[in-house]
Amino acid sequence: MNRLSCTAVLACTFVLFTSIGVRADAAADLRLQKALGYEARTAAMSPNGLVHQAVVDGDTVVELRATSDCAIWTGVQAGAAALRFSLYRDEASRASLRRAVLGVHLLFQVTGVPGLFGRCAWRNDDAIFVDDTAVVHPGAPPFEDYSWRARVSQDQVSGVLFGYALAYELTDDEELRVIIRDDLGALARHVRDHDLQIIDVDGEPSPFTDFNPTTVELFGIGVGGFQAAMALSLFKIAAHVTGDPALASYYQDELVGARGFADLVRDQLHVEVPDALRLFDAGVECDTNYNNYNMMFLVMLPLARLEQDPALAALYRDAIRDHLWNDEGEPPLVGAFPLPGGANHRPVRGQRNSFWTYLTYAAGAEATDEVVLGEAQHTLDVFFAPPARGPAEVDNSADFPSQCLDRFEQPMHKGAVIPYERRVPGFFAWTGNPYSVASGAPPEEFPGVDYQIAYWLGRWTGLLPHGDADGDGLDDDREPYFGTDPSAADSDGDGVSDGVEVDELGTDPTVSDAPPSEGEGEGEGEGEGEGEGEGEGAQPAEGEGEDGGEGEDGDQGARPPGGGGDEVPSCACVTSEGGERSLALGLFVLLAARAAVPRRQPPKASG
Repeated sequence: MNRLSCTAVLACTFVLFTSIGVRADAAADLRLQKALGYEARTAAMSPNGLVHQAVVDGDTVVELRATSDCAIWTGVQAGAAALRFSLYRDEASRASLRRAVLGVHLLFQVTGVPGLFGRCAWRNDDAIFVDDTAVVHPGAPPFEDYSWRARVSQDQVSGVLFGYALAYELTDDEELRVIIRDDLGALARHVRDHDLQIIDVDGEPSPFTDFNPTTVELFGIGVGGFQAAMALSLFKIAAHVTGDPALASYYQDELVGARGFADLVRDQLHVEVPDALRLFDAGVECDTNYNNYNMMFLVMLPLARLEQDPALAALYRDAIRDHLWNDEGEPPLVGAFPLPGGANHRPVRGQRNSFWTYLTYAAGAEATDEVVLGEAQHTLDVFFAPPARGPAEVDNSADFPSQCLDRFEQPMHKGAVIPYERRVPGFFAWTGNPYSVASGAPPEEFPGVDYQIAYWLGRWTGLLPHGDADGDGLDDDREPYFGTDPSAADSDGDGVSDGVEVDELGTDPTVSDAPPSEGEGEGEGEGEGEGEGEGEGAQPAEGEGEDGGEGEDGDQGARPPGGGGDEVPSCACVTSEGGERSLALGLFVLLAARAAVPRRQPPKASG
């Protein structure tokens, strides 16, 4: 009776498995190339390290735009660069991170006021468009060659906090850590000393930077959690990076304790206005502000990751899950009776938002639904490739009819989420309305910060798959940067996988960390075995006699896995008729083993 050997089954299975992996890796390679392409375009549109959108002629930048939001998007770019650096630790990643951090730092330097930063800054001879509504000041010494845009807002603060927190955690550049420490320390002290407000260079409070929570409830719905989260995140990050006990005390004793800001985050982190209240808003029934969602996601990630108190950390994670990720709103009340119209019924969880999906998981809020993760990956797969100018024309109105108006009084669909590839591209895709009924094409090029932050966050969390031929948790594209063998899970043979050494232990995966085996002492005395200077002498290998000849059972040298002699072990009870069954079983085993490789968890930030 013919027997199909286990070796043959596994060999055939490996061929099939590898062919599957090749197809999967092709998509992964395309995602990576898009990320790197966008990073190159961002650098071209980021003089002084600050992120803009641009008017272009071919690939040449003719004029820079978007001076109102340089701070938030440069902060997000710093976060993306930090995540990339943590994966590769190469000079190109380091340079990208340094450029973004120094760009944010420039915003603090040009104002001349400790703790105050601008929305944007530029050299006076830069080709840049500044709209008529901008409040612009000359740069303070020694930055007389610069101008900067004032009236910083909470949007800008959220981006700076997000990017600086990740950069501080993930960089190995002590100069950058000192810069971040000084800037955030000065910002926190400025806000603390001005009753939780940012005061502009003219002595007036900057609009939309009052971090004192709103205490008034509207139809039974409190909204104070928004400002509370901003303030908590600022002081938690600043206390962490500076080590200043006064800032730590202000966070813990004043904000968490005396003023109950954490309780407000738990109970009142509402960023969506219920549909019922929109009935009173001149026909604007779908007034969703996705910028508010983005601000909260940006500040809640470092807050949840840095908090060392288990109860507080759980509170922050639950707030992300319940008020941001799964939020379906709360019906407003008149007395004890809900108003008609109900809640918003548009939770972020179902919006195919790659960035917020990966961020929710990185914060530990357990967004591990495989369907949702698949949708997040698909959005990145269909994301427009760089340069981010989008298609010639997008028109989704035929398939998604208008049902209400958004906050800009533009038509909006209230049912199904409009797929990304059917939307008109914008500066930051994740704050775009996923229900917007629109047509047209973007007139300018966008830097692609949105794709970069989602892609690198997905890679960092291990939620966005990439090729990993040896299943060691160190993706194939990362192996060359660490000198490891992409076909060996443990390149140095010390019993610890390459991925664990790089991402968890911080050890060199090419240098064995295993203690010397018995018989390999460092002494110079002669042992009983062969060779000099081996301490107690080399021990015979398993299956080898003391004279180096035949082993204990007469085997020649080390025995093959699973049996002795020259016979290749075969699978019991497998006939030629059952070969297909064994092949399928082998494929299942390999696939299961591959799936069992744990996703890389983002490292817990130290307190």
